[in-house]
Amino acid sequence: MEKIFMIDRPFVVKITKANVSEISVIEKQENLTCYRISITKDKPHENATLKISWKQKMLDGYSVWTPLCGRNRSMLQWEAVKSDSDFFRGAPVLSLLSNDESNNTTVAISDNVAHCRISFGIDDFPQNDEYSFSVDISIPPSDTAEYDTILRIDNRKKSLADCLYEVANWWKMQCGLKNDIPASAENAVYSTWYNFHQTPNQKLLEEELIVAEEIGLKTVILDDGWQFDGEGVGDYSLCGDWKISKEKFPDFKAFVSKIHNKDMRIMLWFCVPFVGVKTEDYKKFNGKFLYFSEKEQAGILDIRYPSVREHIVGTYRKFIERYGIDGLKLDFIDSFKDGDDIPPYSPEMDSKTVGKAVKKLLNEINQLKEIKKDLLIEFRQYYVGAEIVSHCNMLRVMDCAYDSVTNRIGIADLRMLDPYTAIHSDMLLWAKTEKAELCARQLLNIMFGVPQISVLLTKVDPLHIIVLKEYLSYWTKNRDVLLHGRLSVKQPEANYSQISSEKDGRKITVLYSENYYEFTYKDEDVFNATSDEYTVINSPCDIEIKVFDCLGKQIREERIGKGVYKLLVPKCGRICLKTVKQ
Repeated sequence: MEKIFMIDRPFVVKITKANVSEISVIEKQENLTCYRISITKDKPHENATLKISWKQKMLDGYSVWTPLCGRNRSMLQWEAVKSDSDFFRGAPVLSLLSNDESNNTTVAISDNVAHCRISFGIDDFPQNDEYSFSVDISIPPSDTAEYDTILRIDNRKKSLADCLYEVANWWKMQCGLKNDIPASAENAVYSTWYNFHQTPNQKLLEEELIVAEEIGLKTVILDDGWQFDGEGVGDYSLCGDWKISKEKFPDFKAFVSKIHNKDMRIMLWFCVPFVGVKTEDYKKFNGKFLYFSEKEQAGILDIRYPSVREHIVGTYRKFIERYGIDGLKLDFIDSFKDGDDIPPYSPEMDSKTVGKAVKKLLNEINQLKEIKKDLLIEFRQYYVGAEIVSHCNMLRVMDCAYDSVTNRIGIADLRMLDPYTAIHSDMLLWAKTEKAELCARQLLNIMFGVPQISVLLTKVDPLHIIVLKEYLSYWTKNRDVLLHGRLSVKQPEANYSQISSEKDGRKITVLYSENYYEFTYKDEDVFNATSDEYTVINSPCDIEIKVFDCLGKQIREERIGKGVYKLLVPKCGRICLKTVKQ
């Protein structure tokens, strides 16, 4: 059924297996409107679909941002630019940005659970100079026929960061979400993934952690490989039994104690859905899998069964109680999925959809905080929606080994989208003989998130340790400004040429591909992460400057007056700027 609703703009609505009860304006400011959409399904226990679309004048569009766009900010794609989301993946928001980098149109939906697609396209065939927007929602089975959601359309001239911050607050208010973030969630991390992969080793790790402690890393994430003997297998066929490898960790309890004695914390990695074909539990759960992954060589557990969820949560409880671990790195939650090809609902299940079962599982995992109040729980891209992220306190950028630009983009995107969660970098990796300058540049690309480091600290060039120690010392000292300041980004279409964070009169900026900076009368630090050995400063007043290299050594101090100056600054160096007191 298709119908046109004339509200303050004409909406075209297509709906199947349901009827639209109401579309009404529930909030209206200048260039910002919220619409309540209410429908009644024909049969509550069946899926229904809703599509609402509208046109907008084709003016002042330059790029498009979505939660999972990564490096692709293209405005014109074949068919349309799409922001797909559901409880497991993405978030229901899309922003069209103007030529001056400000918001043109940001569209968001309040429902962070149902499958949703927000689309933007250039309607070129009719030659009417119009943009097309649409929102498609797949409404899942439920116990009631009624379904409500809110469509938010923002056409205000605001920055992308400010628009997304408001959307995040709106979701928080609409869904009643709470994020309890312990201080330890914002501690710098030593990870065993890129440096050990599936062969972590207690003896070598104990040597590594001596250096990790010295340079300021406070949390250890023991990643994949701790749960089976022998070399890595390259897949997840040996995941699922979750037993400590005696070969790799002869005395795991003592290992945990040594970490705690250093005033450090330890988190264990689990791939939540997978039971590998080479494990004992694979036979045990045969018949209780959603599907089999040939690539991963593992079955994906059907958590609609309460007994399956009890097994998962019981496993985590055992490690918290028996070994005193401090947190869980929960991977592959986005591998749970609904679909026509999953087994049908049975009376042994207590959820008709996988989405609802995942919510139950995450609620049950969070109850483990009754054992350990400040339990650390890490998720990663792509499960970044407001509803699912309310179940974690650490959110990591997707795997991007050695790709510092992708790390920078991921941190900025997550900081704007999820401002109430500790945003972590993906783990940094570099060669043992790399130039210290490139190590510093990787570190500067993750400045506005919590750093995770995954290099062999006992094997790298000693200069790397100096760089790490200097960077982590600076980052820790300025953590409040970097993580909790007002974030601003420049040139989203160019993957953020500058990023700044400002709090209580202190401002920290990193120049990534634009080496021009305007001083703003604050106590300011500016890092040169460009490929040039200079920075252009535009000052409206007399300022004192100090210049440091990437090792933290001061190399120059001077005073400059009002005007534009080209200053020699080493690659990955820092300038401290202060107004001269009259």
